[in-house]
Amino acid sequence: MARLMSEVSGPKRHHLDVWLYSKDILDRVPAGETDYAKLLPDVWKEQHPEGVRTYREKESRHKTEPKHLSRAHQFIAAKLKRKQQPRHPA
Repeated sequence: MARLMSEVSGPKRHHLDVWLYSKDILDRVPAGETDYAKLLPDVWKEQHPEGVRTYREKESRHKTEPKHLSRAHQFIAAKLKRKQQPRHPA
């Protein structure tokens, strides 16, 4: 099960069509493909632009935007707090 999840999560992270990627890999390995570096999701993506998913990119961007915004707010709040603290001469 872990190998299957790994097989699916790599292409998902690279925004690939999981079915198309898996089918191509499962066709090429038994056919005698020995250059396994070509089968990695990021390399495969460059060679097969038709396999790149674009229909859910906006959704994934919207999920990450609040995290970045929250981190920015925390950074600014910490910076303002340091400015407002009185400095004591040594």
